[in-house]
Amino acid sequence: MTWTRERAGYKFCLMNATDESQRWRARAEEAHVLAEEMTTAEGRGAMLEIARNCELMAERAERFAARKPTDGAAKAGRGTD
Repeated sequence: MTWTRERAGYKFCLMNATDESQRWRARAEEAHVLAEEMTTAEGRGAMLEIARNCELMAERAERFAARKPTDGAAKAGRGTD
């Protein structure tokens, strides 16, 4: 689902939420690998926090993908690609 929306004169493009979720999951996995390579507890902790934040972003993208467009968006031709 890719569509644009205008608000206050600005155009926003929403990418395919499923692809976005997969990208965030890949980033989380990479952060986990990097955390294992860290030699300090601080570095490891920071990378694990980054990994968790990436996982949260993936979950958010999945929830967004599961939403159905509102009637107004469907009538305007958005959210139907």
